[in-house]
Amino acid sequence: MGMLFCLLSKIGSSIPRGFSRRYILQFIKQHPMITAKEIVDMAIEQSEGKWKPSPGYIYPMIWKLLAKGLISEVDNGRYSLTKQGMKLFSDIEWAYNLLEKKEYIIPRIKNIGKSIANALSIPGSIFIARIH
Repeated sequence: MGMLFCLLSKIGSSIPRGFSRRYILQFIKQHPMITAKEIVDMAIEQSEGKWKPSPGYIYPMIWKLLAKGLISEVDNGRYSLTKQGMKLFSDIEWAYNLLEKKEYIIPRIKNIGKSIANALSIPGSIFIARIH
């Protein structure tokens, strides 16, 4: 759960689009047979009070996830991920990991580009010798 709330700590109190769905899917994956109330309580606890989702927000999100076949109600208000939900969660994690790598790679690519540009502008550089 730390990654999700690390993101939340960077943006303050506003919740980015898609955060809630990802959080709920991850939480249900980690805690099968969880109730909506437990999701609300754990969101508040794990975010150290930065995110306080109301039942009026969580229940409609759960209903949407149920309607899309991503979760199933296993036992009177307790939920678990379906195979389709596991696949979506896996895809979301893959995309999140890709974005994390992008934050690391882009600055390095920029530095390499600057180095190449500097090398190309130096008279007598190996790059210029090969071009001529």
